[in-house]
Amino acid sequence: DYIMLPVSGLIIGYFTNWIAIKMIFRPVWPHQYCNGRINVQGVFMKRQREASQKMAELICKNVVDARAMLHYMMRTPSSTGVDKVLAIYRKHVDRSVERSMGFASRVAVVAPRIEAQMDELKQDVEDFSLELLPQHSRAIEEYMDTAMNVQETLTWRLQRIPPPEFESIVHPIFQDD
Repeated sequence: DYIMLPVSGLIIGYFTNWIAIKMIFRPVWPHQYCNGRINVQGVFMKRQREASQKMAELICKNVVDARAMLHYMMRTPSSTGVDKVLAIYRKHVDRSVERSMGFASRVAVVAPRIEAQMDELKQDVEDFSLELLPQHSRAIEEYMDTAMNVQETLTWRLQRIPPPEFESIVHPIFQDD
């Protein structure tokens, strides 16, 4: 007699959870009734646009942000990204130093001693600016997040995938172990 209440609660609770999970995702495609006045579709599928936007926001905030990308580039030995970024950086520093020096940079090509001093100056500018770089990492991360536009791109892509594919992305989150 005392066991009936917990057992019946367990059965009813399991059944209502099962129905709720099914209603979240099924049906995948919209079914219109009464000349389109009634739309029957799974809750996530019906709100794919809003769910996509929130998913992209969470993914970009917690998983794929500029800080994580920079950390990966700096800490992963197989990543050639740092070498490529430094090569681009060196090229721009060299060009900036040559522009700043004006006529002296053209003379440096003729005089080997001046050319060596120019190369040393370029190296000093690179080293000094790379020492200062960590102080500006937050601004760099913000710029990268804005320039790469990852959140908007991810939102746009998630909103446009067909409902069955969207369901296959979201449904595993709710599946039982």
